[in-house]
Amino acid sequence: MRAGAIILDNDRVVLIERFRAGNHYFVFPGGTVKKKETVEEAVVRELFEEIGLDIVVNRLIAMVRYRDVEEYCYLVDIVGGVFGSGTGKEMVGHAPPERGSYKAVWRRISELRELNGLPRSLFEFVTRFSDEGFPEQAVVLEDPGLDTSRIDAE
Repeated sequence: MRAGAIILDNDRVVLIERFRAGNHYFVFPGGTVKKKETVEEAVVRELFEEIGLDIVVNRLIAMVRYRDVEEYCYLVDIVGGVFGSGTGKEMVGHAPPERGSYKAVWRRISELRELNGLPRSLFEFVTRFSDEGFPEQAVVLEDPGLDTSRIDAE
């Protein structure tokens, strides 16, 4: 199970830019939920580790099923921290080389359709609803996935 976050700032969104196994792609920040933590606690921890931001969880907006994984995606608000100062091992170059590189970036929401983003259905969902507002009830997104045999979306 994964916990993910959508951080919006006007017409921008936070993503993790990845280079791995010859592939260039983007994911929303987040990661695996540890044994003794809630999904919401995992979102808070992962955002600090990956991005260097303190956040508060606003609400669940989607549950995405892809590649035999369930990812719970929350709309979150920034309350502190320094963007790009994440100290997680993947962010400071201490992950094994085969994991590739990770970089926190702000991208324009209008660019999401053109980016190689995983899971694709979440990129389309954020593009569609960021202006008009997300549905009140969290939605379930079934993602057929891309050919990810050589990459990992974590």
